[in-house]
Amino acid sequence: MTCIVLTKDNQTELVDTFLSILSQKVSTSGPHLQCCSSHFCEILIVDGSVEPIAIPWLIGKVGTSDRLKACGFSIHILRQYPPSGIYTAMNLGLVNAQGESLIFMNSGDSFYDEFSLHRLVDARYEHRRSTGRWPRVVFGQALIMPVGNHLPSWLVPDPHISDISRWLRAFTPNHQTMLVDSLWVSQNHFVLDAPHSADLTWMRSALDRNSSYSYLGEPVARFRLGGVSSRLPDYRTLVLRLKEPSRRPLEKFAEICKFFLYPLQTIYPLAMSLKSRLIGFIY
Repeated sequence: MTCIVLTKDNQTELVDTFLSILSQKVSTSGPHLQCCSSHFCEILIVDGSVEPIAIPWLIGKVGTSDRLKACGFSIHILRQYPPSGIYTAMNLGLVNAQGESLIFMNSGDSFYDEFSLHRLVDARYEHRRSTGRWPRVVFGQALIMPVGNHLPSWLVPDPHISDISRWLRAFTPNHQTMLVDSLWVSQNHFVLDAPHSADLTWMRSALDRNSSYSYLGEPVARFRLGGVSSRLPDYRTLVLRLKEPSRRPLEKFAEICKFFLYPLQTIYPLAMSLKSRLIGFIY
């Protein structure tokens, strides 16, 4: 399988994500251990940095290449400079990925623990064994981590959700938790007319029916808030999001509400966590 990592002038975050990927281990037990052979993980980095990322430099940051050799990791870097947008970079990763499945772990993202990737891969093979076909997506929960230690973290989807198919009609999981089948991906790239929400359309398409996914009801990734997608919109951002065709009318109304909450930016993560937990009891 392939981990696609996007990076642009954020070397520290890239190293953190690289270390998280290298920390992944294959469980010494389980029925599908033999399925994780040769290249358990291809790391495909799409680099839009001013100063190009070099593989020897990256390996030097982890101190040794032994870990790569021991686990069968392979590393490839695709240079995209000047950068032309996050979804263009993601599409470049999709076109060049060699694995039978893939996951996006962009710079700053990390797996929840050292067996997270194996649990996703194992769940994919279990779905194949039980249904006779590969799932489009295997996904789990993301631990949402606000900037600053004074605000609580929370899980998405909430652990109390009893009907995940019903939850998916209104919401989408974090893409950092989604292991996606490469055959489906080869025919479904990100549309480029929605600079903030192309991933919504892509994920909804992948998860459009119950038989297309397998839900692993446990955390598999850690997601730190602070990016554009997790901030309250200012006026310019609001106008941009309202023009995006991938957003549903109710989602556009939600963006308008968020705009009026802009002065409460510092406590917005607390409202997000309360909303997630309320949704957990509703669904």
